[in-house]
Order: sequence, then structure tokens, then C-alpha cells
Amino acid sequence: MTLFDAAATFLIGILAGVLSVLAGGGVTVVLPVLLGLGLSADHANATSRFNLTVGSAIATIALIRQKHVDWKATLPFLVATVAGAIVGAGLGTLVRSPAMLAMIVLTSVVSMILVYLNPNRWLSIAPTRAFAPEYAGVFIYSLLCVYGGVVAVDSAILRLIVLVLLLGMPLSKANPIKVVTGLVLFAISSAIYGDAGKVSWGIAAWLTAGTAIGSYVASGYAASDNARKWVYLVLQISVTIETLLLLAQWLGWLPHP
Repeated sequence: MTLFDAAATFLIGILAGVLSVLAGGGVTVVLPVLLGLGLSADHANATSRFNLTVGSAIATIALIRQKHVDWKATLPFLVATVAGAIVGAGLGTLVRSPAMLAMIVLTSVVSMILVYLNPNRWLSIAPTRAFAPEYAGVFIYSLLCVYGGVVAVDSAILRLIVLVLLLGMPLSKANPIKVVTGLVLFAISSAIYGDAGKVSWGIAAWLTAGTAIGSYVASGYAASDNARKWVYLVLQISVTIETLLLLAQWLGWLPHP
């Protein structure tokens, strides 16, 4: 890894930290870069989790200090996350690179479509009508955590979609739940993937240093009602760019190192 690669990875980590906290798209910029650095899809998927763990930890501490976390609402989703992360990461260590890349691209395309649906619900400052009871939403959330244990890309965005579009939570309430449960999901899956030898720790260290900075800067805005329009805009932009980059990578239109 050259000094230029390290510096670029650090800067990408800063952007990833901001996106992770505000919109849940931290892997948006990270994964194409990791693939560009020569990592296989399964190792890139595993490596991207460690910096997200550190970023989520910093954002969680900030949100707790600002009293933005509704623990009563968060607890059921935390339990669902623990169960889903253990099962998903265990399965994810068995998935090889070609299949992993196909799953990553498909997930990104689906997320992009869902993010553009029903913008009024995304931008509401009050709870909207839920399309499912909470227990059903928690169950679906756990399934998404299983999938998030396998595929890191858009894991947070998909969980945010359940909270906002399915359960009718405003972004200001849903975002802290996404961040806190993301900490648990990525911490558990990082440990499992690391134990399986799939994490490239040198690259992960540079990413993590940048992500820590970006997450700290963005955490002050993550639960703000006034920031919801910007959060939604960032969400749309990040998932669109991510999808285009991953499709280009999958189709072989981007140069390989």
C-alpha cells in the first residue's frame, strides 16, 4: 500500500464516517475504493466493517450525550440486531467473491429504488401511519441484520427504510436507532470476519482513522429535525453514486489495479 493509497483511503474514511451517521451509506464510497485497491469482494465486504464499528461507536456516544436515543424504542431492535448479526456474519464467511459481488450490486440497486419512494414519509417531522405492527417490523429488522451480517453495503439504509417507510418513524427518531444498532451489528460481524481472516487490517486502520473524524463531525446533526432534508438528500445522492460505481465495477467498466 503506497503513501498515496493510504492518504486517499484516510480521506475516503472521513467521507464514509459522515455518510454513515447522516444517511447510512458509509460503504457507498468505501467498497468501490477497496475493490479498486485490489481486494476481492468478500475481503472488501469484511474490511469495510471495522471502520463502521468505530464510526458507529463515536456517533453513539455523541447521540447519548445529546440525549437523542430513545432507549425504550431502541431496545427491541437491539435484541433483533444481536441475533441477526451472529447468524448473518457466520453465513457471510462462507460466501465467495463472485457471489458476494453479485449480492452487493443487487442490494445497492434495490436500496436506490426504495430510497426514492414516498419522499413525504422521509421528510416528515412527526410519526406517520405505520404499515405494519412493531413486532412485525422488529422481525423484518432482524432478517435485515442477518443479511447485513452477510453484505455490509446498504445495510444501514435498508434498516432505515424499515423504520421510516414501514413503521412510520420520523428520521430524527429512526437515525439514532440505526446508529446504535449499527454499532452492535458491525462490532459482532467485524469480530467474526476478523477471526475468519477476511479483514485486511492495514487498509482498515487508515479507513478507521478517517471514519472516526467524519462520524464525530456528523453526529451533531444526525438526530436534528432541521437536518432531515439534508439527510434525505445525502441518502439519495450516496446510494445513487454507489449503485452506479458498483454496477460499473461488476460489468468491468472500471480499471483494475
